[in-house]
Amino acid sequence: MGWKNVLEEVAEEFVENPLNFVTEDDVQVRLAHRLHEYLEASDGESPFAEWRDPEFDYRHSMRYKQNYRKQMEEKLKDAGSIRRVHTEPTTRTTDEEGHNFVDVVVFRDHIDGVIEWTSSGSKRYPRDAIEVAIELKFVKNLRKPETPESGETARDTYLLKDIQSLRNRTAEGTTRYFFVVSLLDHLYVDDNHDPVEWKNEQYAEWGQQAQRWLADSAGDVQILYVTPMQKTWLTD
Repeated sequence: MGWKNVLEEVAEEFVENPLNFVTEDDVQVRLAHRLHEYLEASDGESPFAEWRDPEFDYRHSMRYKQNYRKQMEEKLKDAGSIRRVHTEPTTRTTDEEGHNFVDVVVFRDHIDGVIEWTSSGSKRYPRDAIEVAIELKFVKNLRKPETPESGETARDTYLLKDIQSLRNRTAEGTTRYFFVVSLLDHLYVDDNHDPVEWKNEQYAEWGQQAQRWLADSAGDVQILYVTPMQKTWLTD
């Protein structure tokens, strides 16, 4: 069993009863829980990341209440580890790229590097500390693909933005997944759309074009697309 299997299990849970997942938060919580269970049950994997000598950068922090930050720093040093699975940690990037969070991550089993502690309370982790990064998208009410320009191939720029952001937030060598839930199957992966509406045939063609376009544009990001009917890897 591997990371892909965990994603597929959560996708199957959605297919079995979609209303157990009301929002993207439900997907996020369930996925994080299952990833932690997977690490706990796996031989050779630990649910904790060793972090023996963490460094902290307080350059942009306010000066007051430093003792609270120092307490947290000392407790991390004493523990020597953190849990590997987390939701929405902020990554430490260059100013040009901005500082962004990732929906669900699995940290590597050994972490080195600096935590940047900001005045807002954010803790920015080194990008190369992340082994697995998962971006989530919960598409509630899109019914069809984007309408392409005349003579052009259909695309899905809505989803592509998340793929590009995921790349920017994580380091090269990170295992990257994009978990997409589409309640109304806007990419027309399913075969059972109502044939009465004449546009369905056109929408299905555009959806197939957009699927191929996304797969070609994804690079090393693996896309799992889930509807109330089925799950499918667009990048396989």
